[in-house]
Amino acid sequence: MKYYLLVRGCYLISEGDELEIIGLREALEAERSIPVKNLTKDMIYPMTHSLSPRQVEIMLCGGLINHFKAKSQVAQSVNI
Repeated sequence: MKYYLLVRGCYLISEGDELEIIGLREALEAERSIPVKNLTKDMIYPMTHSLSPRQVEIMLCGGLINHFKAKSQVAQSVNI
């Protein structure tokens, strides 16, 4: 069995565990930890990320293409 997350000598996430990210959008918008639930072990872990503010903005737009579309639409509405 492979283990992936070791905290204080205890493996929290193992190979085959099913994980659910809870409230990702809300956590990114509020700049707080992201709760990840291990459905296999019925535990919740607060996770952090190392994304830049720009990367978070891109994710919240649904990806890079949607991000550029939104920027383009804003620019066009300002020029009208």
